[in-house]
Amino acid sequence: RLVSFKQSKQWYQRRVRGSALVTSYNNNNIYLYDTHDASHYKRKYTGHHNSDTVKGVNFYGMRSEYVMSGSDCGHIFLWDTATENIVQCLVGEEDGIVNVLEFNPFIPMLASSGLESCVKLWTPNMEDEADLSDLNEIIEKNRSRDSLSRDVLTIFVSRLNGTGGEFQNECRQS
Repeated sequence: RLVSFKQSKQWYQRRVRGSALVTSYNNNNIYLYDTHDASHYKRKYTGHHNSDTVKGVNFYGMRSEYVMSGSDCGHIFLWDTATENIVQCLVGEEDGIVNVLEFNPFIPMLASSGLESCVKLWTPNMEDEADLSDLNEIIEKNRSRDSLSRDVLTIFVSRLNGTGGEFQNECRQS
């Protein structure tokens, strides 16, 4: 069951599987809750970037062994549900954003889409190991994007509030 709505000016999505609830907020974290005790999250998945558009979050695997989400950086992230480790990071969009990921409950296949008008289908390749050699670089770029997004937002809000910001005097009327 998928629910998507806007609350307190933050988009988030959630997916329920049994007693597990996985949520994605636009703060770059994905949280796993137990629906029987949702007072505090049980797991937190990090590394992707989620601020430009709403990202779907979903379980993957016949027993929900993985959590998956798209990213503003164009990658598809899969985390081990139990360990929170990233086990796969795929290029979903060369110059775009991956917003939606859905899996087929009967065969090992998933579909991804972003801002383009196409859907990509993915199946596992059992011949090759997951290549995570550039994972640290991808995560660091995503952290930099997050920092930049916060800086831009701080300046924007400070201008709205009339308190200035570091670029306050950059533009003046002549």
